[in-house]
Amino acid sequence: MTSGQGLDAARIPPVEALTPLSGLEFGSGLNLGPILLLIDMIGIGLLVYLVRTRWLAPEG
Repeated sequence: MTSGQGLDAARIPPVEALTPLSGLEFGSGLNLGPILLLIDMIGIGLLVYLVRTRWLAPEG
């Protein structure tokens, strides 16, 4: 067996070739991108706040 045959065997079929039985469905799900981006921004803001108030505060 050559290396070219091994790569062909491991190839993933394109999305159009997937059947409904595969369980993958695109297009009718919730768009979570903006919500996840908002959660990321809140987390970054909280991290900046904690660094400024806890770790960079003068002791005493």
